[in-house]
Amino acid sequence: MKKESKRAYQSAINGVDAAFRRARREHKEIARKYEAAKRAAEETSKLSDFDAADRLKKERAAFEYRQIKEELRPSVVKVWDEYNSTVRSVRNNLVNALGTADLYRPGDIDTNAVTLLQSGILRPGDYKAMAADFAENPTMLAMLRAEARKAADAMTDESQAETRAALLSIANEAKSSGEQLLQGFDDLDHVAKMFSGQLDGWSYGPEYTDSLDGWAEISGQYVTSEAE
Repeated sequence: MKKESKRAYQSAINGVDAAFRRARREHKEIARKYEAAKRAAEETSKLSDFDAADRLKKERAAFEYRQIKEELRPSVVKVWDEYNSTVRSVRNNLVNALGTADLYRPGDIDTNAVTLLQSGILRPGDYKAMAADFAENPTMLAMLRAEARKAADAMTDESQAETRAALLSIANEAKSSGEQLLQGFDDLDHVAKMFSGQLDGWSYGPEYTDSLDGWAEISGQYVTSEAE
């Protein structure tokens, strides 16, 4: 793997990390204001309606709580929409930085290997060994993935279930270094989206997404496992 690609990946991961931390801070601030307004409304609801000052305080707190409650979801969605927009831009920059390394080229086709792939005699171990041989050849890896999936799809008998699963696993994992970097980036972004709550359709309250922790450890693992 080229050092330039590793540096581009590192920069992209840092971009995701920075965008996530910024969005998380804004999300937490929205949640803090919501919880404060909720507490104020609950506390003032116990005040007497017979005292004009207390009644005004109660009405003001109730109004502010209703207002911030109505704005809660749109505000949170806006924060994470901005995160998504930033990450799309960062990913595009990573793709551009990786350049044409993962383009499929006719000149990269190994005709002997293609003949073997299409022979129907390969076992999972053969596919795996061939994937290792063509680790830096995106063209052949793409053909290998296609043939492995085709072979797996042809296995409909229950007795072939284990072999079919092995072939599908190989088809999913046989990726070039550039594809692996992009997959690592996308995986981390997926975790960030899970932390934000958007994968669940914002079905949980702010206290749920605010309680999720461990981002520093997770993003650090991606940097060390994918970029080294």
